[in-house]
Amino acid sequence: MCAGLVVSGASKLTGGDSVRDTLSQLGLPAPRHVGRLVGVGEVLLGAAALMASPGAVASLVAVAVAVVYAVFAVVVIAAVRAGLEDCGCVGARSRTPDVGHVVFDLAACGVAVAAAVTTPVDLVGGLSELSVPPGGVDRYGRGARRRSVGRVPRSLTRGTGTTVTTWLCWSPIP
Repeated sequence: MCAGLVVSGASKLTGGDSVRDTLSQLGLPAPRHVGRLVGVGEVLLGAAALMASPGAVASLVAVAVAVVYAVFAVVVIAAVRAGLEDCGCVGARSRTPDVGHVVFDLAACGVAVAAAVTTPVDLVGGLSELSVPPGGVDRYGRGARRRSVGRVPRSLTRGTGTTVTTWLCWSPIP
């Protein structure tokens, strides 16, 4: 979602005229360099969202991302209602505004709101708190251990260059 802001913003830096054209067709003020300014804002906001450390700043950036996607949804709805051929969202590449685009923008807005109001989860640190046996678990969720079953039959390794001497399998811990 945030990387999408960076990519679409970068596209507007080279082809920002589509933003100006869309805004003027919707009857909104459209200064000459509005597309490029929007592109710079998207790149900066997307990069800030990707690099923000958990905390108050990240929450503020997430709120800004939510507002931007809400504005995008409003512009796309207006473009659909006006029957425009291009919404200006992707910059140099034209994109026909449609309901799917509105749904994406609203979903991205919702994700950004959720990111702003929830506390971050340390996925890597949280794994150490799980009580998983060293051997893992079997298909029934029980602890498993490794045990040796014996030698690999010569007929299975002949001509393959295999140097395996034992088979390992997992069995439930009683």
